Amino acid sequence: MCSSCNGLSYDKRYSNKNISNLHHVGYEVVGLVSDMGPTNIGLWKALNIKPTSLSFGNPEAKKGCMYLPMSLILLNL
Repeated sequence: MCSSCNGLSYDKRYSNKNISNLHHVGYEVVGLVSDMGPTNIGLWKALNIKPTSLSFGNPEAKKGCMYLPMSLILLNL
């Protein structure tokens, strides 16, 4: 689920809502991936994510979620 996939503004509230919805139907969200466009950089700031700390609190679980910029994924290909 990403803003580029559905055209919606991807903010902290939308992120938490989607994580909660997925949790309630049986999915555990352990991470998110995004490009580093301006909207996603704003989301990083809202979630207090930094290059040295890429995790944020999952609103439904006691574990953190990893938020990875797409460039890190491309390095692993």
